[in-house]
Amino acid sequence: MAILNGTPGNDVITDTSADPTSILNANWSAGEDRLIGLEGDDTYLLNSAGDRAIEFADEGTDTVISRLVAITLTDNIENLTLDNTAPVTALNGAGNALANIITGNSADNLLNGLGGNDTLSGENGADTINGGDGDDIINGGNGADTLNGNAGADSINAGNGTDIVNGGAGGDTLNGDNGADTLNGGDGNDTLNGGNGVDALNGGNGADNLNGGNGADVLAGNAGNDTLNGDNGTDTLFGNVGTDTLDGGGGNDDLRGGNGNDTLTGGGGADTFVFGFRGAADADAIVDFVTADSIVLINQLDNGLPGAISPGVLGLTFVGGNVPGNALATGSFFKGANFTGNAAGNISGIYVDTTDGEIWYNPTTAAGGDAALLGTVTVVAAGTVTAADFIYGA
Repeated sequence: MAILNGTPGNDVITDTSADPTSILNANWSAGEDRLIGLEGDDTYLLNSAGDRAIEFADEGTDTVISRLVAITLTDNIENLTLDNTAPVTALNGAGNALANIITGNSADNLLNGLGGNDTLSGENGADTINGGDGDDIINGGNGADTLNGNAGADSINAGNGTDIVNGGAGGDTLNGDNGADTLNGGDGNDTLNGGNGVDALNGGNGADNLNGGNGADVLAGNAGNDTLNGDNGTDTLFGNVGTDTLDGGGGNDDLRGGNGNDTLTGGGGADTFVFGFRGAADADAIVDFVTADSIVLINQLDNGLPGAISPGVLGLTFVGGNVPGNALATGSFFKGANFTGNAAGNISGIYVDTTDGEIWYNPTTAAGGDAALLGTVTVVAAGTVTAADFIYGA
């Protein structure tokens, strides 16, 4: 290995050795040095703002180790490492159009990948990392980091700490790892994994796959046909727009399908399924309703049904009044075979059809409007469901 050292002055150092690997050292001192690597895998040690590494195309895989406050790699240099020797200071670094490997230090860094399929690692510190264009790999490391994939199909690993991870455009994979993380998929068909901690996962646009992991997580599919898995913990799942599949997993979970005909699985625990009065277009199917679960009725009115859930308008009566958590009164609950939308007479209430598991709301004559299909349960569950399973919600 050839080692070429500069002086405290302004040097021009050119590697003319035949050694395939060389170190060109600007001497960690003042001075504006020009380091020229030529062929081989070269390492440049830059210290002053005026130092510059010069490489030519197709002449090895080269690395800059920088003490500069801010540096952008010049053309034809592949890798950048921010100096981590004591005393460690906050440094910033950016790549170029190549596929760069950029590594921070233990202080707070700003790393920008720019073009190419880059690998960026924050190490310790509260880092901000931007992948830029290309399909990038981003590793937050320790610290409270902000990690942005930007364009391309990126893979982002938050690491330890309370991190904010934004996928951006493209089909991204976001991993929360440890800590209470916020993961935003953005555009594209993304996969979000919360990992450990109390995480917030937002799929954004596209058909996304969200996995909460351990902890009490909040998962929101937003637009697109999404798949949400709460995994362990007491989770809250929002399907929002689209035909979504929600699975609470272990724990006492809250499942809200939103718009579209969604499929809801509570999993283990005493789960809550939230239904609005939206009609058949937004009726959800519960596939594993058991005695410990509840169906919460909330004020989301559609299908020509006016007003709020109250005895004088929709005609539903709850034990103890219209207070969140109160159960539906038995006088507002009906169960039997072959109920249909308008075949229940004009008695306002919740109707469960034991032949197909459909759950209907029928308004009072005074309220007008057609009956609304709220959702379905299995035929087995339809035979066991009671008024106490329907809860007043805000």
